[in-house]
Order: sequence, then C-alpha cells, then structure tokens
Amino acid sequence: MNLSNLFFIIEGIKKDLTDDIFISNFTIDSREANNGVFIAINSGYKYIDDAINNGAKVIITEHDIDIDNVIYFKVENSLDILIKIASYLLKKCNPVKIAITGSYGKTTTKELIYNALKNKHNSLCNYGNENNLIGVLKTILKINSNIEYLILEFGMNHIGEISRLSKLVNPDIGIITSIGTSHIGYLKSKKNILKAKLEILDGNPDMMLMVNGSDKYLKKLKCYHVKKYNFDIKYKYMEMNYSIAYDLLKLIDLTDDEIFNSFNNYKMLTHRMNEIVKDNYLIIDDTYNASYESIVGGLSYINDFDDKKIIILGDILELGKYAKKIHKRINKYLKKINNKSVLLVGEYTKYIKGIHFNNNLELLNYLNNMDKSNSVIYVKGSHAMNLDFIIEELIKV
Repeated sequence: MNLSNLFFIIEGIKKDLTDDIFISNFTIDSREANNGVFIAINSGYKYIDDAINNGAKVIITEHDIDIDNVIYFKVENSLDILIKIASYLLKKCNPVKIAITGSYGKTTTKELIYNALKNKHNSLCNYGNENNLIGVLKTILKINSNIEYLILEFGMNHIGEISRLSKLVNPDIGIITSIGTSHIGYLKSKKNILKAKLEILDGNPDMMLMVNGSDKYLKKLKCYHVKKYNFDIKYKYMEMNYSIAYDLLKLIDLTDDEIFNSFNNYKMLTHRMNEIVKDNYLIIDDTYNASYESIVGGLSYINDFDDKKIIILGDILELGKYAKKIHKRINKYLKKINNKSVLLVGEYTKYIKGIHFNNNLELLNYLNNMDKSNSVIYVKGSHAMNLDFIIEELIKV
C-alpha cells in the first residue's frame, strides 16, 4: 500500500504527494513498528513514543501529538480505521479465507490445517488463541500478496461477535467443530450457541461450510458433514479435529503423505496437553482454558495410564445457572479412573468429589507434601483460575 492509498482510506480523498512512500508494515504493537504504520487503539497512544523509537513512519491516533519527522493522522476512531485498513488489505491480497469456530477444538483444528498447508502454500493464521476482533485484525495486518491461504479462528461469548468477524473477512470456507457448553451462561442454551456459531455464514452465505458430522446439532445442517476417521494419534478424543483438517486438506490439494507427515510432527500449543517429565513423575499441563467437553477428553486420556493419577481441577467459568449441573457431571468420568487423587480449587468444583482448597497456594502446599513418584499429574481449569501457577511451581521443585 502507498501512502496515498492510506490517505484515501482515512480521509476518503486521494492526495497528491511528492513523496508517496510504500508502506509494507501495519501494526498495533509499538515493538513491531519498524518502517511502518503504528495504529494506536485503546491505550496504544501511550506507546507512540516507543513506536517512533522503533522506526514507525506513520502514526494513526485519536489524540493530539507534537512530534516532528513522522506522518501523523488524528482520527475520530482508531479501531474503525484499523478495520478499514484490514478490509483493504484483504481485498488487495485476496487469499483463500478459511474461518473456524466451535465450542471446543477450534484452535487444534486451525493449527492442524495451518501446519500442513504452510508446507505447500504460503499461509497465515492467527497466533495462538488470538481469535477475537483485535486478534483477527492483528493477523490480517500481516498479510501480503504472497499469502495464498488465510486461516482464522473465530472466538465469541456473545451473539453478534462471529457475525462481525465474518462480515469483515468474508470467508470462502467455514468450519464449525462442535456445539458444546462453553459460554452457555451468556447464551442460555445450546440452540443459541448453534445460532451464534452459524453467524459464520453472515459474511458469505455461499461459502463452503464444513461441520462435525457427529455433533447432535450440526449434523442437521445442509452442508459438508465430516465423518470421524480412526487415526493413530496420541489424543484419541481429538480425532474429529484431525478428521475435519484431513477432509479440508484433501479438498485443497494435499496428498495423504503430506497430511500425515504434518500430523505426525504436530505439537500442541503452550498449556494445551503439554507433557513435562519431572524427576520420576509426569506433568500434563492443560491449563490454557477449560470446557466440560475438554475436561472429559483430558480425563479419558489420563485414564489409559497405569501410573497413579493426581488430578487437579479448577472451575469452568461462564456457565451461569448451569455451573452446578455441569460440574457435577464430571464425577461420572472421575469414577471411571482408578488409583487417583482429586485436588480441587474454585467455587463450582465443590460439586466435584475430591479434596477442596480455598486457593492455589493451599493446593500447592498440599501437593508438595504428597508422594508424587510414578504419578501422572493432570492440571486443568479455566484460564482465569491461573492454574499455570501450579505448573510453574512444580517445574521449579
């Protein structure tokens, strides 16, 4: 994009410039502003000096600044300008856009697709779990004309959020991995969760929609239904995520060898089923976040271990009036696991059978005095429960 194009986007008019510089870098992170445009959204105006020190050539902000030797736009709403720039880049670069949502499994599915595609095609995806509006916009800012596939995870916890993302991106392919209980406290029912996920169609009703063909709600839709394949993978409860990725990659142009080589080399993201060997016991760090369905999956995995199990669970949040009922259901799956200790922290884990603690520090003190030899320690809870603290302290010992 040239500076004249940026003038047009921001002001609606094209200005003749004696020095119409080419802009190849847009960012909302002052640390990444080298030779580019820094868009100061929210509290970003506090980092304008940092952006300039890091080489920013253009600043877009809602605030007055008094700085020489930098092009500066004062705008009414920086986020609106950010959205306009992202829309411009998408239209100019025109990659195949793949959007992924679902109550659980969307990040794994996105990573499986991206890790396979990038070996054959120039591809870009949102980092980690940056799946809200700002995260999606940050990803789009990194696009260039060489990108063939853009793989974006769409997250939400309220009606309307996925619709906004879909209308921004206009996906060519949509994927819905599951309809579960995540955010049911806000959305009130699984039917409303389905309705929210189907907003993925709002940006392009003619997209190819792929869904989990085993899901009670999704299998009723008229679209591409993915059947679950029997893959030789470590985490069997993720087979549907692998199946969705496999079908999509085959529909694109990847061979079985290319797909399975990528699957075999896939490594989970940080705090997602990460296995850490410590002395004579194994820690499974699954602390990034939690839903009922993901806890059930994790418990099914550790049940296959012969070692004794130490299961540490924190609350599943955003369940509203369903919190008690959903937490009590976990007892059914814990009952199937032999040779276990269950350590719990949080308000709603009181409905789970085990030893309950008032806070993470109390739990850690108890854990430190346990005999952990020849054990598997599984740690899982919603992100706000901060159970990664337990992992960090265990690793230190």
